[in-house]
Amino acid sequence: MDFELPGPIELEWRRQYRSGDGRSDGWFGQGWTHPLATELWIDEDVIRYWDEQGREVVLPAIEVGQEHFQAYEQFTLTRPKTNHWALRHNQGLTHHFRQRHARQWRLSLEVVQDRNLRRLLLQFNEGDFGDGFQAQGTPPRPQRLIDSAGRTLHLVWTDQQQLSQVVVESGDTRVVMASYNFGSAAPTADGLPDLLSHTDANGHTRTYSWDQHLLVGYTLATGQRFSNRYDRLLPSAGWSSRWRWTRARATASTTTAAPPACRTDWAARRCSCPTPGKTS
Repeated sequence: MDFELPGPIELEWRRQYRSGDGRSDGWFGQGWTHPLATELWIDEDVIRYWDEQGREVVLPAIEVGQEHFQAYEQFTLTRPKTNHWALRHNQGLTHHFRQRHARQWRLSLEVVQDRNLRRLLLQFNEGDFGDGFQAQGTPPRPQRLIDSAGRTLHLVWTDQQQLSQVVVESGDTRVVMASYNFGSAAPTADGLPDLLSHTDANGHTRTYSWDQHLLVGYTLATGQRFSNRYDRLLPSAGWSSRWRWTRARATASTTTAAPPACRTDWAARRCSCPTPGKTS
């Protein structure tokens, strides 16, 4: 948990890491997921929902006015308008996604709303969906978040469209709730940076270590260090062991088996990944 803010809809700013999530252009780099960074991938005969845990949930394509209940996930997919899809979760929240450009097939979350119409609103720049819109590029990022208590959170992005700061504005008060630093510990084929550190509003910092875009270790602000070992340095790899380092000793966790290979096919608008280990 990076931070939380109270409100009718409590805002929990929580990242999770999933090694098998092969999408490389997420808010925090490859493998990281966030409850507000979910996506719908729209195709002619199928819809792929990427949830807050980085899982791919395959859904049927539906027409305007139709619904589909996903029993295992406990939500209902609806399509109120031609360019508008929604996921109505049984616990009471509805997530809204909108297609803003005719060629857009990766739809970002825009609204989270409860049964009493209270909501979290993610605001985008309309110009990002203009004539220069690139359907195969990194999806446009939200610039602001209006939470259910009326606070404005400004989202600051790097040149490579990764989240660098979350700044809360309430009246005359502005507070940097979270800062993120990105870089590459070693040269990689695609050159995309990984998340190297997170600093909270109190100045406490956590750091992360990487190898081939896989999280191999992290250090808490308390100084405790954790290390992950993989059977292969691929997104398809499972943890072979996980170590927790303290000043006195290191403790190994259980071994996990390797799942099938992960395949990312942007042209086909799909990323077929296994279910590997995850952390937050």
